[in-house]
Amino acid sequence: MSYAAIADVQAYQILDSRGDATLYVEVRLDTGHKGGAAVPHGASTGRYEAQEIRDQSGMYRRGDVMRAVHLVNHVIRPVILGLDPEQQDEVDSRLIAGDGMVSKQNWGANSILGISLAVSAVAASVLFQNVQYLRYGHEGTAQKLITQYETWVRDYPLISIEDGLSEDVWFDWEQLTREMPQHVNIVGDDIFVTNKERVERGIKESTASAVLIQLNQIGTLTETREVIAMTHEAGWDAIVSHRSGETCDTMMVDTAVADKVRFIQAGAPQRGERVAKYNRLLLIEAMDSSISFAGWGSERVNDK
Repeated sequence: MSYAAIADVQAYQILDSRGDATLYVEVRLDTGHKGGAAVPHGASTGRYEAQEIRDQSGMYRRGDVMRAVHLVNHVIRPVILGLDPEQQDEVDSRLIAGDGMVSKQNWGANSILGISLAVSAVAASVLFQNVQYLRYGHEGTAQKLITQYETWVRDYPLISIEDGLSEDVWFDWEQLTREMPQHVNIVGDDIFVTNKERVERGIKESTASAVLIQLNQIGTLTETREVIAMTHEAGWDAIVSHRSGETCDTMMVDTAVADKVRFIQAGAPQRGERVAKYNRLLLIEAMDSSISFAGWGSERVNDK
C-alpha cells in the first residue's frame, strides 16, 4: 500500500503529432509527486471503439477537447481524489463505473484514458524515488530493496538486475546475488567499472553474476579484454555496453563477438548509432556461418 494519495487532477488541451487537439492530464499526490500523460488519437476508428469526447468548434480539423478537459477538471476529479495511485485497478474501476457505459461515451474514452495513464505515471514516479532512496541509502536498508527485487522477480519475467545496489556495499551485493534465482543475472556496472581489481574482488566475494563492460571505463582494449576473460573464467556473464554519448563506431560489437560475449547492451534500435551496432551483428552472422544469434536459447534464460 502506498503512503501517498491523489490530491489533484488537471487536464489541458494540447496537440498531437498531426496538429489535432488531444488531452494532457496531470495527477498530483499529497506528497508533491506529479505525473502526466498525453492521450493518443487515431485517424481511423472502428465502430466498436470506446468513444472520445470531441466538439467541432472549427478550430481544429478533428474538433477540440475542451469539454473533455472540463469533465476531467470538474466532474471526474472528485471521483478519484484520495485514492491510492498504486492501486491502478481500483482507480480504473472507479472511472469505468462512473462513466457507466461500455462505450465510455459519458465521460469520454480520452478523458478516462488520460487519467488512467497519468495515475500510472505518478505511481511510477513514487516507486522510482523510493528505489533511489533505498539504493543510495537515504531511507531504509538494502534488505528492503532486495526484498522488493524478490517480489518483482516472483511477479514478473525479469532476467537481469543491473546496478541493483549502491557501488560500495559489497556485502549487500553478495546477499542480493545469493538470494536471487539462478536465472536472474545480477549485473555490476558502477561497482566494477570494468576494473580488473574490482572485478577480481567481486568474483572472490560472489558479489554478482555478470559485469557490464564499457571500453572507456578502463581506457584500453587490452585491459577490457582481460576483464572479459576474467568473467568467463569465473562462469560469469560479460555484457558489452554502449555509453549515452555514442557514435556509429561498431568496435564494441567486434569486441563482443571476438571474446564470445553473450550479450551486448546498445539500447532500442531507433537511432543511427544504435542501429549500427545491430547491423554489425547481422553482418557478422551473415559472413560467418559458424556464428549464430544465441537468442532465447541462452542457458541462463532457460534455467527459469
